[in-house]
Amino acid sequence: MKFYFPNNFFKISTLFFSLLFLTSCAQFFTIVPSGNINEDVKFKFYKNNTTDKTVELKVESVILERRIFNIWRQVWVIWEKENSKPASLKNINYGETPAGLDETIKPKKIKVGSSYKISVSGTLLSGETAYGIEVFHLSENGEVIVAKEGGGIIISERR
Repeated sequence: MKFYFPNNFFKISTLFFSLLFLTSCAQFFTIVPSGNINEDVKFKFYKNNTTDKTVELKVESVILERRIFNIWRQVWVIWEKENSKPASLKNINYGETPAGLDETIKPKKIKVGSSYKISVSGTLLSGETAYGIEVFHLSENGEVIVAKEGGGIIISERR
């Protein structure tokens, strides 16, 4: 389904009010990407920051996007299976689809020198809806580097 926006004002307003609604109804968690392209690229979930314990999440969706000429393109998408119990996870590895989730876009090869954004949504074991987003980069030697991304209210920032 495509939405038609007559101009950028409506598009930006819709996005702003959607984010405002989400922030008033949801918990945010931190996603920490790690690893390298030659082994596993792993994403761990934390309640607030990396000094906390990892948090268990009933995952409903995972979307990994790659930035190509300032446009985000989906490279891997998994969603909760219809009529199934969501997978309860503390982390996820790139390309490995946990039980209870369906791949809607098969994982494409990730590339060194590229920037990626991971978005995860689900439910905390406390029953609260939760969202997390993180941007990272793959260095020339394939190591995951967490990027500092501005302009997003739910993108975590680490140094």
